[in-house]
Amino acid sequence: MAAEALPRGPKGHFLSGHLRELRRDPLGFLQRCAREYGDFVPLRFGPTSAVLLNHPGFIEQVLVTEQRNFIKGPVVRGLRRLLGDGLVTSDGELWLRQRRLTQPAFHRERVVAAGDVMVTHAERLLATWRDGQTRELYHELASLTLANVAKTLVGADLGGEADVVAAALTSMAREQSIARASRVQALLPAWVPTPGNRRLRRAVRCLDEIIDSIIDRRRAGGEQRDDLLAVLLQAREEDPGRMTARNFGTRR
Repeated sequence: MAAEALPRGPKGHFLSGHLRELRRDPLGFLQRCAREYGDFVPLRFGPTSAVLLNHPGFIEQVLVTEQRNFIKGPVVRGLRRLLGDGLVTSDGELWLRQRRLTQPAFHRERVVAAGDVMVTHAERLLATWRDGQTRELYHELASLTLANVAKTLVGADLGGEADVVAAALTSMAREQSIARASRVQALLPAWVPTPGNRRLRRAVRCLDEIIDSIIDRRRAGGEQRDDLLAVLLQAREEDPGRMTARNFGTRR
């Protein structure tokens, strides 16, 4: 599409584009864009052009019907060096193969069963609340989400590790955010020991250790399960040359 044919979007700074508005109030800025400019909003973050899609049809086109025509953006691609080529970071045929491999872990019956787990965890959290208390809702809901994901996908109870995982994921999200791209140090390669890159590596190491311990406990227990972790471990055992540690989504 020619530049002159693009719909109108918010006016940005001639150098930084819309980074300032996004950094100041990310959710508010995106909501205003959708409200004032519609379903297709051209944006710019420094030298990088982007489009905000707000219509379900456009989103389906990018993620489903024409997904082969789109690749992951620079923020996600930047994580490959740290996280490997898993479902989150891979593209093309590798992504499709991994998607098909993991499909059995998301059958209708398993999704229904996951609902029971989520209700149990939510009730357990609510039982700790008392009238008149002030609670940090973001922190508690993040921990609840992690507990649900861990139990339903890999059959693990994070327990006290939930807070550690939440902190590591928050650190990773902060260091890889679009808003951070406005900083000069974000232009440096991931191997340069900037404060942000060091924080990112610490967070990844923390997640590696927890994931490794979950895998070790599963292998030592010898229990037969049909969750996502079981599917991935079985695939790696059957074809270690094709399902390597890097495209397995772990660093082992």
